[in-house]
Amino acid sequence: MSDLAQGENSKQKEITAVITGFAPWKPGQINPSFLVCDALPISIDRPGKTPIRIIKYPHPIKTAYRTVQKLVPELWDGRRGSYDPAILPTPNPVLEASEDRFSIDIMLHIGMLPPGMLAYSIEKNGGRDGYLHHPDVDGEIPEVDRKGVVIGWERYPRTLETEFDVTELLKSCRHELPVLRYPKDVPICVSFNAGTFLCSFIYYSSLVELLIREEEKRVLFLHIPAAASEADVQQGVRVVIALISAIADQKSEILKV
Repeated sequence: MSDLAQGENSKQKEITAVITGFAPWKPGQINPSFLVCDALPISIDRPGKTPIRIIKYPHPIKTAYRTVQKLVPELWDGRRGSYDPAILPTPNPVLEASEDRFSIDIMLHIGMLPPGMLAYSIEKNGGRDGYLHHPDVDGEIPEVDRKGVVIGWERYPRTLETEFDVTELLKSCRHELPVLRYPKDVPICVSFNAGTFLCSFIYYSSLVELLIREEEKRVLFLHIPAAASEADVQQGVRVVIALISAIADQKSEILKV
């Protein structure tokens, strides 16, 4: 039986992580965030630990505010129709209509840093404000009120934080990535400023969506360097695997699996 049909009373056998990446926002640009997302394996086997199933959102997300605002709730709904069926478990013919979705334990959004910034940055929080002067790929900004706050976000804090302990995640990643400095000298760090463009916007959108649903803020954002060679993409994959594994360890403690 598919894990989707096992029911609430079954012990969790795996942790499900959804990963997203962005499309370019300039003509001729390559955004490695989706390249890294697309190159990830569909699962991470961890002897002695809960395995991780990776569900990759199969399309590069358009760097447009309206697209993100519409997409984020759909992502968190976990409906099969919002994801490429090829990357999901084979549908069980006995599933009821209400079971035609999957539970998300972790969501990781990946985005690209401006050229010249070389650190992998684990973002602690997303920001509510600052998008007024940063038009998207369509030349548009979010709909805002007279104070410049995105409509619908007025009652939420200026920043929202992930539930995950990013300091511990950083320690775990550094421990798991002894070869991170090969082939390039690339640091990994915690950041407290995700910017004022689509990266912070999708992060804050996910955090707000979880607040609305009264659910744990089980989402994280990772900024990666702009380099997009095969070696850079594979290095990004190693970093993401280490980060997802570290998040899963934290999540396993919370879930007591």
